[in-house]
Amino acid sequence: MNKATFSTVKYVCVPSPMTLNRNMRRFNMAENDRKIFFSFNLLSVFLFTLPIIYLTKANYKICEENEIIYNKLNGTGINIKKGIFSN
Repeated sequence: MNKATFSTVKYVCVPSPMTLNRNMRRFNMAENDRKIFFSFNLLSVFLFTLPIIYLTKANYKICEENEIIYNKLNGTGINIKKGIFSN
């Protein structure tokens, strides 16, 4: 090989994956697992909050006659709440 070949090889920039910015991660299976784990946790939190939202909004008054019966049995009268968590 002559001197010109060595000089061109000497200045060729070889990219190395280890010299990338530390904020840029390479995609691998751990990254995919992290994405699946995060999406599963997000779905679980959403599904867990649905019954709680339903319980706060549900009407637990079964029929209209219950309020009349409570007032007849207890002379002072009972204030019937519309929901289980309402004030």
